[in-house]
Amino acid sequence: MKNRIFLCLYMIIMGAGLAFTNYCLNTPYTSEEFGRKFMPVTATLAIITLVYGSRRRNDLKIINDNRKRYLWYLILFVPVAGLAMYSAVRSFDGTGAFFLVILDSLLVGIGEEGMFRGILLGGLLRKKRPVIAILISAVLFSCLHFLNFLGGVGASDVINQMLSTFILGMFLGCTYLYTKNIVFPVLYHFAWDYIMLSGGLAGSSLMVITIVGVGVMEALIAAILLLGFRKMSVPQS
Repeated sequence: MKNRIFLCLYMIIMGAGLAFTNYCLNTPYTSEEFGRKFMPVTATLAIITLVYGSRRRNDLKIINDNRKRYLWYLILFVPVAGLAMYSAVRSFDGTGAFFLVILDSLLVGIGEEGMFRGILLGGLLRKKRPVIAILISAVLFSCLHFLNFLGGVGASDVINQMLSTFILGMFLGCTYLYTKNIVFPVLYHFAWDYIMLSGGLAGSSLMVITIVGVGVMEALIAAILLLGFRKMSVPQS
C-alpha cells in the first residue's frame, strides 16, 4: 500500500511539474530550455525516491545469491555507454549547459530507476511471479510518459514514447532482477537519456540506427531473460 501511495505521489509531482513548466513558464517538453527549467522537479523526484527507498530498503531489496551475472546487461550497455561518450565529445563546449545535461540525465536515471525498479518492482517481486512483476512495472513506467502530453507533447509522439519506454522498462526490469543491483539500470538509463538529451547525435543517420537498433536489442534481451525467469518462485525479495 505504501509503495502505491508513493507511486501516486511521484506521478502527481511529475504531472504538475510538466504542466507548470509548459503553461506557466511557457517552456514545452520539446524546448531546449526544458531540462533547465524542469530541473527542480527532476531533483525533487530523485531525492524523495532515494529517501523513501533507503528507509524501506530491507523490504524492497532482492535476494543476492552472490552469483555475478552481467553478460546480457553488458552486451547492450557497452555500446550504449560508448555512444554516450561519443555524443559527449561531439556536444562538448565547456559551458554550464553541457554539464547541466549530464546532471539532468543522472537525476532522471536515479529518480525513475529508484521508483520503477527499486521501489515498484522490488515490492512487486515479494507478491508476484517475476514475469508478471516486470510486466506490471514496465506498463506503469510507460504510463508515466503519458504525462508528457501535459508538457505539450503531441498525441503521436506520446504514443511512440509510451511504446519505447515499455520496451525499455521490460529490459531494465529484467536487468535489475538479473544483476540484483539497482546501480546497473541507473547507469544504463543515465547513458541512454544522455544520448537523447545531449543532441550529440542529432541530425545524423547514426541517431536513427541507434534508436532502432537499441530498441530491438532491448526487446530481444528482455525476452531471453524473461524465459529464464519463468521458473523463479515467489517471493524474490
